[in-house]
Amino acid sequence: MSNQEQKRKRHYERKNPGKTWPGYRFSNKGRENISKGLLGKAKTPLSKEQKEKISKSLSGKPGPNLGKIMSREQKEKISRSMVGKPGPWLGKPLSEEHKESLSRSCSGIPKSEETRRRMSDSRKGKKLSDATKKKISVTKQNIPPEEWIGPAKKQLYCPDWRDPTINIRKRVRAFFGGKCVECRKTKEENGGYFLDVNHVNENKDACCTGEVGECLFVTLCKSHHAIATGPKNKEYYKQRYRELVALQYGGKCYYSLEEWEDLIKKGILKSEDWGKRDGH
Repeated sequence: MSNQEQKRKRHYERKNPGKTWPGYRFSNKGRENISKGLLGKAKTPLSKEQKEKISKSLSGKPGPNLGKIMSREQKEKISRSMVGKPGPWLGKPLSEEHKESLSRSCSGIPKSEETRRRMSDSRKGKKLSDATKKKISVTKQNIPPEEWIGPAKKQLYCPDWRDPTINIRKRVRAFFGGKCVECRKTKEENGGYFLDVNHVNENKDACCTGEVGECLFVTLCKSHHAIATGPKNKEYYKQRYRELVALQYGGKCYYSLEEWEDLIKKGILKSEDWGKRDGH
């Protein structure tokens, strides 16, 4: 410790008797002793006023661990300390504004192959309980639990949807310029994935039946596809996209097969730019 630091320490201790100088650095042995001494002791709960005061003082400031790289030992220690404890947000209701903020902050973030593999491995072999399955099914069907009679039957796509000679998904993506109709995200901004083609009327047989008004599609990024097909927003977005196609695109939402083939022959479009393979 330099002479200047020693002077600051003595000055602080004179002004604040009984308090430890904030500039003091404990040795590793000292930290271990403090940790052992606090182990098992109940923490005094903070009052509402204290929490609000701490929240205001930290507002707008970066987190204490932002940019810090933790060692494997630190991560394992934190992991062990949290085993068996509920998550910090468990049971806390989030406002709609908070949910939207979380959604925006997570949307469009590309995941590396290593991250995807780890996420996949963490879910392998896990079996959901009947209660959990029922809860998921009720949420997707948007019905009260007492009206639930069983899982909804998944409607399969008609053969024309995947027919490589028809290429309906590629024709829809090309018609909308390869952008999400909501946020204008491109494939690159969609985490490197081709944009989803959404059945506006939820009729997955539309390509085969050819019913007037049923072949209605729009291109959406991953985030907006999840929002538009969610049980709470489904009916609103159906009407929204019907009006969008009718007013802005004159009721058209994809190139006809003749137009598509003509654009490919002239070299204006390339089939591989609008899907991984034929029919996709």
